[in-house]
Parts: sequence; C-alpha cells; structure tokens
Amino acid sequence: MYKQHEKTDDKDIYYYDSHRIRVAVRLLITLAATLILIVPVYVLLGTSSLTTGMVKVTIILLFTLAFAFALATCTRASRQEIFAATAA
Repeated sequence: MYKQHEKTDDKDIYYYDSHRIRVAVRLLITLAATLILIVPVYVLLGTSSLTTGMVKVTIILLFTLAFAFALATCTRASRQEIFAATAA
C-alpha cells in the first residue's frame, strides 16, 4: 500500500501509490453523492408525522444547499450548471 519515500531518510514520510489514492477518492465521492441523495428521503420519512410543513421545507432547503455546495466544491461546474442540477 505504501513504501518509504526514496528521497529522504525520515521514517515518518511515506509515498502512497497515486492509483490507490484516485480509487479511494472516487469511492469517497461516490459515497458522498449517494448519501446526499438518500439521506434527505429518510429524514423526511422519519419526520413525516412529527413535523409541520415548514420544518419539511427547511429540511429540503438544507439538503439542497448541501448538494449545491458539494457540486461547487467537488467539481468544476459553472454557476449555470450548478443551478440547473440543483433545480432538477
């Protein structure tokens, strides 16, 4: 998984394979994207009988903002693309 860096004698510095890092990042992004889409459904399902309409709208708004923030920070999407994806 890792090997000691060849350019230093420091035993605390390791070189990680870039392919493994890319795979790990892809898995984390896929997991985050899935959670951003699934978690609001379960939150609304769990609060359906306990809350008012205003609380439900607030929950939807917060998860929509989280989705837009994730798009803005994790992709190179333009403002128009983020707006279109959030509106969909």
